[in-house]
Amino acid sequence: MERVDVILEGAAEAHEALGERLAAVAEALLVAEGLEDRELSLVLTDDENIRELNSEWRGEEIEAAVEIASQMGFDRIISNQPQYSMLYRVIESEVIPTCENSGIGQIVWSPLAQGVLTGKYKPGQAPPEGSRATDPQGSTFIKRLMSDEILTAVAALEPIAADHGLTMAQLALAWVLQNPAVSAAIIGATRPEQVTSNVKASGVRLEPDVLEAIDAVLEGVVFRDPGLTRSPETRP
Repeated sequence: MERVDVILEGAAEAHEALGERLAAVAEALLVAEGLEDRELSLVLTDDENIRELNSEWRGEEIEAAVEIASQMGFDRIISNQPQYSMLYRVIESEVIPTCENSGIGQIVWSPLAQGVLTGKYKPGQAPPEGSRATDPQGSTFIKRLMSDEILTAVAALEPIAADHGLTMAQLALAWVLQNPAVSAAIIGATRPEQVTSNVKASGVRLEPDVLEAIDAVLEGVVFRDPGLTRSPETRP
């Protein structure tokens, strides 16, 4: 291995100490790069080779990790990878402000809310065959988004998207990407044509009145509780 640009660090188990977690990442890098005999601090402060990211960490965990990484001589954390969409905004009140204070960007996942924001799931109807909602494994995360109340609200986004020449997916992606705290969105496409269509959301500018219309339509169904971001007790 000649180069490591980024490390994607998952959320720690609730009982794990952050210092130990970060040190374990550093040790793994040393082994992977065949640098066992190098000083840990020299490797981890080499800003041309190592960057650390984290995934689904709470605001206070990110703040603590930034401080610990600095104290231990590690390179700084540069990005966070949380779930974020029109429907799932739990990072807005704590995680984003914490990250902005430390110069950390957001590479968000599930910007289409597990496909719900594409409009393919209809209230009162069975989900399409082969969709995530019919997959025994994939349906775990989507269940809380499949209520008729949420699906009815999402359906009301269709005229907003149509009025601006956008698909539902493009509207949802443009909304996410318009947040200045978001560096990129992971779209998780399953077909080439989805990629071709979704990338057209890049650069789309939604005017304030459009953002207000979206908020009005989704009022009452948006997840905002920062407590929904939490460390797992154990990992599988």
